[in-house]
Amino acid sequence: MKVFTVSATNVSLTSATASPATISSYGASVVTVNVSGASSASPVTVNFSSTCATAGKAVLSPTSITVTGTSASTTYQDKGCAATDRISASLSGTSQQKQVDLVVAAPIAQSLEFVSASPDKICLAGSGCEISSKVSFKLKDQYNNPITNRTISFSLDIPNVATLGSTSLPTEASGVVTGSVTAKATPTPVRVRAQVADDPTLSTVSN
Repeated sequence: MKVFTVSATNVSLTSATASPATISSYGASVVTVNVSGASSASPVTVNFSSTCATAGKAVLSPTSITVTGTSASTTYQDKGCAATDRISASLSGTSQQKQVDLVVAAPIAQSLEFVSASPDKICLAGSGCEISSKVSFKLKDQYNNPITNRTISFSLDIPNVATLGSTSLPTEASGVVTGSVTAKATPTPVRVRAQVADDPTLSTVSN
């Protein structure tokens, strides 16, 4: 006895679109791929993926659809992609694939907050207590989410009374950036000023 398998050999993906094609940070878009040749007698499966979704910075829902008509759609929800994301639609069991680029805007920096200084008091060299402190700040966007990989500049409110470990550093995944300050020979209060490097209007000072 011979077993025959009937497949939808004439099915193809013809185009893919994103609507809208540009979204704000944490926005959403509907991605649609057009399908030719599918029917209730010959259903096919379309799978969706993207660079940011793979990295956990976006969500596609659903990621797989059984198609009997002329199109398949999924909802793209940004989770901090902040880049042009390439979304791929592929036909299961074949090498067919269509791609569309979605422009995802970077989050807007809204606030820079002083987090902590550890320790919060330092002493002159040779005095027997800590001479350096780790000073942390946190950058947040308009949705109160942390902003990663944004350069923060450091300076002192009184120049030359202490030494900064670095004058600029990028924020971490948590939105936090940590610099260091070391006492010199002058006994005086000193505060570290942090400022978003590309937005001077966002700044704050340590305690």
